[in-house]
Amino acid sequence: MKVLIISGFLGAGKTTFLTRLVRRMPDVDFAILENEFGETDIDAKIIGQDVDSLKIWELTENCVCCTGKADFLTNLLTISSAVDPDVLLVEPTGVAKLGNLIRNIEGLHYDRIRMLHPVTIVDAHAFLSEKESYDEICLDQIAHSATLVLSKSEQMSEDELAPCIRELRQYNGHAEIVTGDYDRREDAWWRGLLTDLVTKDSGAEDGGHDDHEHTHHHGEEDTEDLHTVTLHHVSLPSPVHLLALLQDIAEGRFGSVPRAKGCLPCHTPGEWIRFDLVDKRWMISGFPAQPEAAATFIGRGLDETALQERFEKV
Repeated sequence: MKVLIISGFLGAGKTTFLTRLVRRMPDVDFAILENEFGETDIDAKIIGQDVDSLKIWELTENCVCCTGKADFLTNLLTISSAVDPDVLLVEPTGVAKLGNLIRNIEGLHYDRIRMLHPVTIVDAHAFLSEKESYDEICLDQIAHSATLVLSKSEQMSEDELAPCIRELRQYNGHAEIVTGDYDRREDAWWRGLLTDLVTKDSGAEDGGHDDHEHTHHHGEEDTEDLHTVTLHHVSLPSPVHLLALLQDIAEGRFGSVPRAKGCLPCHTPGEWIRFDLVDKRWMISGFPAQPEAAATFIGRGLDETALQERFEKV
């Protein structure tokens, strides 16, 4: 079983990239291991909607690179022995340390599990600000990746992208940097992601950048000031109320919130709304009704009481 890790900071676009990869390679037997930060599994629901018949495992309580290491490795071995897909796609939480995750997998010393070179999705619009606020996480993901995909860069000019690319090159001089609409890439490029195995003597897994080492190996410490608030059984009177809430979040009225997501009813019978907020930008869309409404907010200095007061209980 080959293992491909698709990492990236909160809201970079990992799930979108993962579903595009699966669609482009219909002849490959995939399984997916999702690690949600918080208690909502909305990303797994989205994948299940977009790609039928996929085998999806979810870990929602702990980060697979640190506190959930044992559960993650147990799931890895179980999937390998019971399902044995061609490729297991691992989508860790956006605050996972890629270096730790690679070391955890390599520590298995299990010949039936082989690692492919990791891919990291980088939000081209948000990277520079995220790097300043969450450098330990962002730079670790970049340094340990073989392919850096600049998501949301389709409408950006070369001049607009240049500062981001310069920063990426400072911390990773060997990775392929992909800009523009990656969905237009030829099948051979997608196929290469699934065939380029990491070898023990390649040095690719450590990024080859000891001179720029900005990380340590204690994932729990990295996120000690990054908290998650998950609200269950929530609703809002209308989509307008949701837009107002997202605007207030973007303005910092509930703390510093780089990532928020959820799905909930807005008092239109049979209709739900999914929302995604990343670095003060947000998107809302229709979503099928779910057994439970939930919203997750990730950030620093979160005012949980104020957030709860903005929602109605279902």
